[in-house]
Amino acid sequence: MTFFKLKRSLRYEFWPSYLFYSPFIPVWLFYSLRSFNLLYFTRVNPKINFGGFFQYSKFKILQEIPEEYRLTSHYFAEKPADPHFYNHLLEFPFIYKPDIGERGKNVHLFRDAAAFDAFYPSINEAFILQEYCDFAIELGILYHRFPNGESKISSVVRKEFLSVKGDGISTLKILAENEIRAHGRLDYLAKKFDAEWQGVLPENQICILEEIGNHCRGTKFVDACDLISPELQGVFDDICQHLPDFHYGRFDLKVRSIDDLNRGKYIRIFELNGVNSEVADIYDPKHNLVYAYRKVFNELRTVYRISRALHKKKVNNPNSLPEFYRALTKHLRA
Repeated sequence: MTFFKLKRSLRYEFWPSYLFYSPFIPVWLFYSLRSFNLLYFTRVNPKINFGGFFQYSKFKILQEIPEEYRLTSHYFAEKPADPHFYNHLLEFPFIYKPDIGERGKNVHLFRDAAAFDAFYPSINEAFILQEYCDFAIELGILYHRFPNGESKISSVVRKEFLSVKGDGISTLKILAENEIRAHGRLDYLAKKFDAEWQGVLPENQICILEEIGNHCRGTKFVDACDLISPELQGVFDDICQHLPDFHYGRFDLKVRSIDDLNRGKYIRIFELNGVNSEVADIYDPKHNLVYAYRKVFNELRTVYRISRALHKKKVNNPNSLPEFYRALTKHLRA
């Protein structure tokens, strides 16, 4: 093993997920004992199925967000019989995503009818078609609010899409093979860029290989917690006034500029995650394992404290343990 590979293997962002998350099980058990409730965390967002831990409808949550902030989205419980059902709904490009899903699985950007028509036969789930927003800045903002109104933005991450820069000599294939974040997706990228794969990328030209901003799909997460300010806090306090039963989660959004973000203008929220939301700035390569665990443990404590505060207000768990077990089994099979 070369020194570079050894150094890379010690960075926790490349660890198997079960290795990174395994220490959280004792923490969950500790807070479960304190709560006398194994599912205390599902109480945090009582109107979202399982508090937004898993198996919850993305579309249902989006509909609660004020219209001025959300992207136009259409929900389908099953595949329509007409393969051109989208003609009078959205213009290309648009996003296809499962209504229930995570980590960017089966999320696609379609730029023309030919590509979507080829994909149409494979649809076998409830799904959302969503307008595509081409704003330059994509962020993930982790926000929480206690029943007494105390609130905080605890994490902001800026997403840099998987891309390569041409040198006028190397083919797109070679450039992708030399990009560590493209490893594991080379077969997919070879099919996606079939016509350009063996072509030379002009010098200094940027080719975005993946336009879906997910860590599992090669996106680099950059710590942007320096953007947290009273102005930004106020913007999300105002947005969450329309979400009275929402207490913890991450807003995934696009915005034209940071100035617009702080003024609450031209913000387009395309997804809101629940209690399963990760404090995504830990994935910035500059951070180490100690930083990651410290931030995640703080978030777990916050979830417990919100649950405890809601329990004092007589808010009960929306789901039973048998329901959770059945959903977990279905989730793991998927």
